[in-house]
Amino acid sequence: MNESTSAAETDNQMMDRKTRVSSVHFDGLSNTNPIIFNPIVSGLMKPNSLGDVIEAIGTASARLKRLDIFKSINFKLEKSHEFEGEIDIIINVVEKGRFELRTETQIGNQEGDLVISGKARNCAGRAEVLSGIYSVGTLTTSSFQLAFTKPLKRHCHSFDLSAHKTIHNLQSFRSHHEVLRGAALNYKRATKYGEHDCTYNATWRELCSPGPNASWAVRSQMGHTLKSSIKHTFTRDLRDNPGLSTGGYRISLTQELAGLGGDASFFKAEGDIQKYIRLHHSGLTLSLGARAGALWATGGTSAATSISDRYFLGGAMSMRGFNMAGIGPRDRNDSLGGDAFWATGIQIRSPIPLLQKSTGDTLQLHSFFNAGSLANFSSDSAHRGLFQRLKDSPLRASTGVGLILQMGPARLEFNYCLPVMYAATDLQKRGFQLGVGLNFL
Repeated sequence: MNESTSAAETDNQMMDRKTRVSSVHFDGLSNTNPIIFNPIVSGLMKPNSLGDVIEAIGTASARLKRLDIFKSINFKLEKSHEFEGEIDIIINVVEKGRFELRTETQIGNQEGDLVISGKARNCAGRAEVLSGIYSVGTLTTSSFQLAFTKPLKRHCHSFDLSAHKTIHNLQSFRSHHEVLRGAALNYKRATKYGEHDCTYNATWRELCSPGPNASWAVRSQMGHTLKSSIKHTFTRDLRDNPGLSTGGYRISLTQELAGLGGDASFFKAEGDIQKYIRLHHSGLTLSLGARAGALWATGGTSAATSISDRYFLGGAMSMRGFNMAGIGPRDRNDSLGGDAFWATGIQIRSPIPLLQKSTGDTLQLHSFFNAGSLANFSSDSAHRGLFQRLKDSPLRASTGVGLILQMGPARLEFNYCLPVMYAATDLQKRGFQLGVGLNFL
């Protein structure tokens, strides 16, 4: 028997050794009521072996971090002073300040924002958070949100109530502004399979300020509508890096039903999947992505969907080689969107050998191929089914090469694009294209 085998057997024996937890203590609490940690303490008291204790500590650490009220969390195991053969768990924590105010600039999804945010933590000593965010930007003219968040049992669940007002400047591709005012009730639950996010949203929507060259299709939708909807999103994210991943995958599935009062009445279903594969020891990474979505009006056979609810396809981070919302039906200079879409992306990424020591993996080369389509809203196809219209819609495709720069959660791309399949109404972006975003294909 060699030394490595003997060491492995010794480790296994140690992990299987019978061990009971005598007590759990928190050190460093000043603003937090310790009663909220009872579910965590209960989970730490259950294990009967050292291996189970270590696993329970990992689970407890994740739950404590999710509360976002601690700067640091450290676990320490000590022999029990009261019961022989048992251990005590001491959890040393450093609480974050009760109040936080900061300003920052954010870049993502083809716009830049100046953000002012504030938080009041532990409002009642039970890990509640009252937060407010105000931002001004290039596409989102201004946005304000006030939210109250409360963790629930076992801290795998959270509940928040929020109010918001947002003004979107959509003049560049839809020739109008959109003002959103509303409130939302949100419930999140983390499971071993992924995270569930359920939201009830009541939003008063105003389409206003049509541009001088706005089309009749856009002008006819100006005015006020009320959307009352419930929305569910399931996300499973096993990527090793949210930006430049080299392995793992991410799946997101969303359903939204509107019509619980108000003017909007529709059902939406969307899916997004990304898969990353490292190609042996070459340093290359293969990235595969796909998205699809469909929108059904539920207000009767003659019901039409609102331009606010439709899908828009095209842009430097989705269908490269096309302008923002440049794919699909148009009226004059306005993109009208579609009620169904699909899009795929294939990328091969590589670090830059001569610069890898100085830039690490934050700067990479890539080549890409994108393909997709958007369902047509023309009246002559209204009698056909949704998926038949999507099938009959022209295929769009583009290819190219470029540079990727990872900047925190956002990603900047500078690409040379070549559209290879397109429709006559599409706005192509042949040549160099710059894109910034949090979501990409």
